[in-house]
Amino acid sequence: MVNCWYSIDSTNEALMTFGRRVCGVAKPEAIVQSIAQAMSETLQQAKNDDRIASTLRAKISAAWETGLAYARVGTRPSA
Repeated sequence: MVNCWYSIDSTNEALMTFGRRVCGVAKPEAIVQSIAQAMSETLQQAKNDDRIASTLRAKISAAWETGLAYARVGTRPSA
């Protein structure tokens, strides 16, 4: 099994190349899009959940922004 660790400081294209070459993922773009959609849906659902404090939602959203940026073509997430 290959260790598929990836640096967050790289570009979107570098992540896709890494996914294909090192991790053996045929279509990494589809995987990243699927993950980003699930993250976005989770954040949307959290807005309607009284059990989740708005401060926690804001922290989660901020923490996930870098990951979501990888789903945007041609973006380089900022640290």
